[in-house]
Amino acid sequence: MTAANTSCRPQRAPQAPPPSAHQSTSPTTGQNADSPQVATGPDGTTTITWYRYDGSKNIVQAATRAANATTFSTPINLSDTGENASSPQVATGPDGTTTITWYPL
Repeated sequence: MTAANTSCRPQRAPQAPPPSAHQSTSPTTGQNADSPQVATGPDGTTTITWYRYDGSKNIVQAATRAANATTFSTPINLSDTGENASSPQVATGPDGTTTITWYPL
């Protein structure tokens, strides 16, 4: 058996352009977002999820950005109204299906 010389270089997934310098990616001005998670699909669509305190409960929210777009969609609430939620996770499969999970408290 002979040894072969191999090298391994990390590969990067294609990425959409960064948000505009004037665009806020925070969910609501003046409020904190915690535990942001990001997934990018094979077509370049990016989904971001996080949780934040809405004044009474922690809620999980998400927004998307189409490939080559410069802005994210308006955030949507994912967790049930009145439910405390945290620890969102997001994944996008090879077919472009995005799944977001979170932990209800």
